[in-house]
Amino acid sequence: MKKQTLRTAAANVAVNLGLTVLKLLAGFLGNSSSLISDGVHSGADVLSSVIAMLGVRLSQNGPDEKHQYGHESFECIASMFLSIILLCAGIAIGYNAVLDIISGGDGSTPSLLALIAAIISIIAKTVMCYILHRAAKKSGSLALKAEVWHLRTDVLASSGCLLGIIGARFGLYFLDPAAAIIVSLLVIRVGFSIMRDSINKITDHSCDADIITSMEQVIRSASDDMELVEFKTRISGSAICADVVLCTDGKRTIGETDIAREQLYTLLKESFSELTCCTVCIVPIDKDSNRD
Repeated sequence: MKKQTLRTAAANVAVNLGLTVLKLLAGFLGNSSSLISDGVHSGADVLSSVIAMLGVRLSQNGPDEKHQYGHESFECIASMFLSIILLCAGIAIGYNAVLDIISGGDGSTPSLLALIAAIISIIAKTVMCYILHRAAKKSGSLALKAEVWHLRTDVLASSGCLLGIIGARFGLYFLDPAAAIIVSLLVIRVGFSIMRDSINKITDHSCDADIITSMEQVIRSASDDMELVEFKTRISGSAICADVVLCTDGKRTIGETDIAREQLYTLLKESFSELTCCTVCIVPIDKDSNRD
């Protein structure tokens, strides 16, 4: 990832961190359960982004004496703890919001502070969405493009929170806890998503179909005179591992086979920056001698 992309991603994390503090304080002080839920949602975004960045940093450390296959799995462990925290927080917030609706609440109305905080959140996230959209378009970063769609979802969640606060201030008290329930479901969804992703990475799940297809295209374009007999991938934290086995006729010398293997290995590493572990094996086979 380029420096400009990293700076933009870091700025997004900083904005989300500020909004998390603002919404949690305004939610507690301004008697708004929906704003508290939205604050937890923003906090989840911050933690997931930080964990992803730490995972990249740890993976760059490389293997050492005690971790001879690298540190990629550390991200998965941290993400698992985060997902459990989010699931518990989302369930607790949703449960309390349901109780508020059933009991009619304590009669407290969200204050003007909660209303202002919700408006600030929508404006800040809309501005960041615009900035990230421009950065993603300029750099072509898939991570930033995904974050743009994530921010648009956050804007919708904050808008629902704002409507709940406005409704409660006009006497429709159930709208604020109702909005809290909706946002708590988003928090639970994020928790499940992080947990599923962590389980896939820690259990050597294969790469996405589009990545596998792209790798196969690179392999076949660089080895059109060879037969691809085995191709396996797995995800390890933020890294990708691949095993490639090719067959070629017995006319190649050992030196030519080694050169072809090194060229394919280098091409794969250059084409896929996440590919940290790659094994390429080329097996020379004399087809004539193996006929029955």
